[in-house]
Amino acid sequence: MSKDTEPLVTAEAREQMIVFVANNILNSVTLPQVVQAMRNVSLQEATTAVDNADEAQIKQIEANMLSAEKAAAEANADGDEDDLSTSVSDSE
Repeated sequence: MSKDTEPLVTAEAREQMIVFVANNILNSVTLPQVVQAMRNVSLQEATTAVDNADEAQIKQIEANMLSAEKAAAEANADGDEDDLSTSVSDSE
């Protein structure tokens, strides 16, 4: 929009239109699409976190991974089938 042209709508009307269109977009999104979008964002954030981690942070991540793997193995050994958690796999 150049300085010489008037906006087609007021700032308030524009804001209302933006919210309306955003709500329409959100209403058409399915749960699997939301999950996929969140997975993509999570992977991007995780990549940034790992890539920017210093040595101490890398060691902490490794320790947390080992702890989580141990807890999962123990839960599986105990026959805990109520765990509905999901994880991101690098094979996907």
